[in-house]
Formats: sequence, structure tokens, C-alpha cells
Amino acid sequence: MFMAVERLLKILREKGEPALREICAELKVPMFYPVELTFQKEYYTTMSPVAQSINILQGEVEVQMGWLLPTISLLSSKLEKIKIALKHCKPLVEAIQMGIENRFGEMLRDPELVAAAILIPKFKTAWIKDDATLKIGLDYIREQLEDPSISADAGSGSSDEGDFFHILKSSHKTPSATKQLDSYLAYSTHQDSQDVSCGSQVVCQTQHTSACFCSLQKAVQHSRSHLQPKKSTASCRHF
Repeated sequence: MFMAVERLLKILREKGEPALREICAELKVPMFYPVELTFQKEYYTTMSPVAQSINILQGEVEVQMGWLLPTISLLSSKLEKIKIALKHCKPLVEAIQMGIENRFGEMLRDPELVAAAILIPKFKTAWIKDDATLKIGLDYIREQLEDPSISADAGSGSSDEGDFFHILKSSHKTPSATKQLDSYLAYSTHQDSQDVSCGSQVVCQTQHTSACFCSLQKAVQHSRSHLQPKKSTASCRHF
């Protein structure tokens, strides 16, 4: 339905009302009343961000677990702004908002999901609206960084060469995991918003300079593994 309304409004915008009247005449259906066209414009305005969000979360290549909460958060903000100017579609917006809260409300406060979003260079903390959510995510990341079992797994190796040179790694002083996390969050997100890979390179450089940051990478991989069995499409269809 959304794509049909989009096409209809495109015809109206590019070719004018006479072209739309001609199409209705060919199909032998009544021409739309002005109030019906107004409703369809509001419907398109309302559903555009919803359709964009669904398309983003259905991505098969770049989309990861960390994309979920920023996408849902931004969608909610856009719907709230759109609702102010609506005349006919306010109930539709309210129904969508209720559906988002019912389906994703608990996820918006899930420490692992919040942390996964923060660790995407494109988003970091820019999408977070309140200090409580920020604290949940950062505390979870710090817990993973300080977990000795994760650090041991990330730095372990079975080869004789790795065991032989292990003393060199242990004697090399590197910044603490907390300082590296602070540096990551403080790095400008201007270029990250243009290209996700730019931010990823910064994170990779940090990983090469510190063995401690391996635990952060392992935590991200652990979080991403939960995305595989669940398709984003299924989540979004509850709207």
C-alpha cells in the first residue's frame, strides 16, 4: 500500500491533477476527493520513516546487531515530530508508537544491545537521549573489558612461538582498557557519519596498539552472534 500511495503522489507531483484524472478515467474509478489526497499525503509522510527503518534493518551486508537501537530511537523521534503537523493520521502515528514500545521497549534498555550500538563508530553515543541508557551501555562494555576470562581468551595462543615471545607482550606497557574506550568515544564522529569504514579503521588501529582492546573486539563479536538467528524483518513487521 505504501508503494502504491508513493507512486500516486509522484504522478500528482510530476504530472499534475489532470494526469491523475485521466488515469482514474481509464480505470473507470472515481477521482479522489481533495480530502482523500490530503490523507494520502499524510499517510506517505507518516510511513516514509517507517519504511526506511524496515529497509535499513533488513540489510544483509552492513547491518549488525548494533544498528537496531539507533534505528528504532531515531524512528521514534521522527514520528514524534511528524505527529505535530498531522490532521488525519495522528491515530496511525500513535498506533505505531505503541507498537514500537510493546515490541522494542525492553530492548531499548538491554545492556548488550546498548553496548553493541555504542561500539558502532557510525553511532557511538549520538543516538542516546538519557544518561541512564548511556550508563547501562558503558558499564556493560567496561565489565567486558575487565573480564579476565575474555582477555585471556583473546590473547591466548597454542603455538610455541606465541608462548616464547609472550614475555615481550606482557612487558610492553599499553593504555588501560578504560582509557582506550574513552579515546574511542572522544574521537570525532564527523567522518564516521559519512563512512562507517573510517571509524572502523580507528578502532582497528587501537586494537593493534593494545592487547587489552582484544577483549572489546571479542565482546562485539559475541554480541553480533545473537543477530544471526533473528531476522530484522520479523521484528519490524510487528508495526
